[in-house]
Amino acid sequence: MSSGPIPWGHTRSYSNLVTDSAAGPQGSGWFIKQCPELVQVDSSLCLITLIDQARWFDPDGSDWAPRFGVLDQLIHNSTGHYFTWSDGSGHRVTFYDFSSAIQAPKRGKFRSVITDSGEETFPHYLSSGRMDYIQFGSGDDTVKYEYHYFANVGPFIGMLKKVILKVRGVKIREVEYQYIGAGLTSNLQYAIIRDEYGHEIERSYYRYWPGLNTGSHSALQFVVGPQAFKMMWSAGIDPSIAEFRKTLRAILTLA
Repeated sequence: MSSGPIPWGHTRSYSNLVTDSAAGPQGSGWFIKQCPELVQVDSSLCLITLIDQARWFDPDGSDWAPRFGVLDQLIHNSTGHYFTWSDGSGHRVTFYDFSSAIQAPKRGKFRSVITDSGEETFPHYLSSGRMDYIQFGSGDDTVKYEYHYFANVGPFIGMLKKVILKVRGVKIREVEYQYIGAGLTSNLQYAIIRDEYGHEIERSYYRYWPGLNTGSHSALQFVVGPQAFKMMWSAGIDPSIAEFRKTLRAILTLA
């Protein structure tokens, strides 16, 4: 799901080697490229977009020096209480800093994105620190991403339920997320893309290793993508209940 005047969408990545296994809005070990954040690790800062593209910055006087010779820049505005990150592509992203002037749920969170022409767009947040929506453009020419979460009851409190893409105020796509587990050990199970009428377009399935825990959550075992899921379902195989070897054999046979 992507659209807008700058590269945007909802792109996920996964790692079972994180130091904090508590579930984010998409479940344990999942990260969202369009919801980047700065994380304090001792005296350093780690900027996370996709998990395999983390950038590290170390204090260097009043500046922040990137590790490993990368050309990224991270500049702290102590008056405005935010950091500005630039990777040389022309776009810049700002993050709230960690000062007491910033509400605790927002510290280190994505603050704005700035185009190479200087147009700045700010996301809107809920009191919990979860992103509510971000809208690009103005007037009748807008692109908006809305983020909907499970209500404050049940096992998936605060987990991301849907992302809805609207163009000029009209819904054109949505993706629905379903989970297994509960609370801090929730795992993403299904990602379902629907059209503007709610009809399913495609579905992906995520299976986790039982009992092989990293921290407090199970490691991802395999993913059944949209095409493979459709072929398996047509063949009468439900990957969510099929035995592992049967599922893998079906994927290899039908691919």
